[in-house]
Amino acid sequence: MDVIRLLMAMRGDYIGEPSKGGLFFAREMAFYLNEYMEVYLIGEDKRYKWGKGFWRGKTINGKDFPFFDPYYNFPLPLGRPLDTFFYLHLVREKLRSLEPDIIYLQEMDFLPLSGYPKPAVLHIHGCFKEMLALGYPPLWEVRRFLPSPRVNYLLGLFRLRLLKRYLPLLSKIFISTNSKQIAYLKEKEPAIGAKLLPVPLIIDSGRFQPMERRRAREILGLPQEYFIILFVGGLDPLKSPPLLLQSYAKFKKLVPKSLLIFVGQGSLEELLHRQREKLGLTEDVLFMGRVPNERLPLFYNASDVFVLPSLYEGISMVALEALACGTPIVVTDAIGASEFIREGVQGFIVKRANVEAIVEALWKATKFEPETRELCREVALQFSREKVGKFVYENLLPLLSE
Repeated sequence: MDVIRLLMAMRGDYIGEPSKGGLFFAREMAFYLNEYMEVYLIGEDKRYKWGKGFWRGKTINGKDFPFFDPYYNFPLPLGRPLDTFFYLHLVREKLRSLEPDIIYLQEMDFLPLSGYPKPAVLHIHGCFKEMLALGYPPLWEVRRFLPSPRVNYLLGLFRLRLLKRYLPLLSKIFISTNSKQIAYLKEKEPAIGAKLLPVPLIIDSGRFQPMERRRAREILGLPQEYFIILFVGGLDPLKSPPLLLQSYAKFKKLVPKSLLIFVGQGSLEELLHRQREKLGLTEDVLFMGRVPNERLPLFYNASDVFVLPSLYEGISMVALEALACGTPIVVTDAIGASEFIREGVQGFIVKRANVEAIVEALWKATKFEPETRELCREVALQFSREKVGKFVYENLLPLLSE
């Protein structure tokens, strides 16, 4: 069989943040699929001003890929994704000359590429705006907590309209979010739903792996004998960090030797500081701000339990990172964690906005045995590059016969 040419497109340089979201997924998938196909990358390289409008080599973590940046150095007031559409129109002949066998679009910005006479796949990494536009009840109920809800609602309608416009040209739509959101999308948009295929996220199981808890605490300067609770994420209304702080104030009475650590920044930071002082927890609640990704595993490993009391999530990357480090989790039913953890084995799933449920789950988490760490790690390995890459590859190959 001849070598398969795969054209992958996303708005980014495939470097960026090393362990988060769609950009990380695209890079890891490019690495995996390049073992079996010739992978050609389209993206935006803001660091290299003069490599626009032609194929050139790009080295990513020691591997060389053919790379094409269509974003010429003149600004457009169109906004996403219309500016990408315009740039793709300018370079259409240069891209068409590649003659790929499969087109793999990591973002809607590149939907015009699905018009080439080859099978095309779109990958949707979460569907927040679409869910808002479709009135998804768990999100619609908390819309007052959203920044610019009307703008996001209109953007959701636009994205749905765009998706319907290009739907006949797409062979499949890969989607990475929880099953409840996928079921709702299928119900409201059956034509889109007919082409949906759930695809797990990828986590960096090499970076996020267990280490000795005592050693992690020693490096971070944390007390060895304390029960440590960790939150990682935006200090924003949808993540409900004030709810966790309220829950911890009650839990502290049950377990005096305990600490709560917040990693992240956001609009609620000042409010949380004031709330900490009002509750008399100045010495017991630590705000670490933004932590570089290379240091995050230390915090996961130093903690006894990871907590994310979100009002809304797709699939939480940080919860999976905690599990990869062997740390059990307490999360709300918004995250869809029941799809990958067993209640009471790798953690607990609680109702949203329920202080008493969080306190109870934290108390139960103090009883976890040491072998829990290995069970948590086993869950996270389901999201390794090798396992997810194999799944994607096996679902791309049948497209060649279309």
